[in-house]
Amino acid sequence: MNIKKLADWNYFPVVRMLAVIVIAFTIVFIIIFAVSETPVRAIDSLFLGPVSSMNNFLDVFSYMVPLVFTALGMNLVLKSGLFNLASDSALYMGAVISAVMVILIVPVPGIIILPLAIITAGTIGAGINMLPALIRRYTGASEIVISLMFNFIFFYFGQFIIRETVLDARTGNHSYAFPAEARIPPIFAGLSLII
Repeated sequence: MNIKKLADWNYFPVVRMLAVIVIAFTIVFIIIFAVSETPVRAIDSLFLGPVSSMNNFLDVFSYMVPLVFTALGMNLVLKSGLFNLASDSALYMGAVISAVMVILIVPVPGIIILPLAIITAGTIGAGINMLPALIRRYTGASEIVISLMFNFIFFYFGQFIIRETVLDARTGNHSYAFPAEARIPPIFAGLSLII
């Protein structure tokens, strides 16, 4: 049986990951101690807040899902050999267009509107992520610069779309409510996690 000696193992990836974690936590602690009046309570909330209640724990998953799927999409883009940073604008514009569609298309039943909204958001996001690669292919322009510009362009374009189509004029700071048939019900009664 050929067992590697302890000295033969390559520890560099493990040491590198531990160093990154220690440096990140050190920076976080420095910032917390610099800006917080109660730093111990802030650190406690940082580490124990997500597991302090079931609702908080499920909120972590609700916020995590779009970020994980965006990161997976970004991973696919990076595997192509291009450094495209338009995932932020793709996620944002997909959400804006699908939300506007859900709010303005009221007569469609919920069983149709929800899959349609998801497909629309994915299609918009894929199209926006594809644009920098196409522009690079046909013009030779840097996809990094184009994708960074797209993040700003689509952010302000999304704000314009919201302001001109679905902004509730009574409050001026949020959109009209989603129709009842387009709302996703919670998975667990009384908790905030939705499908």
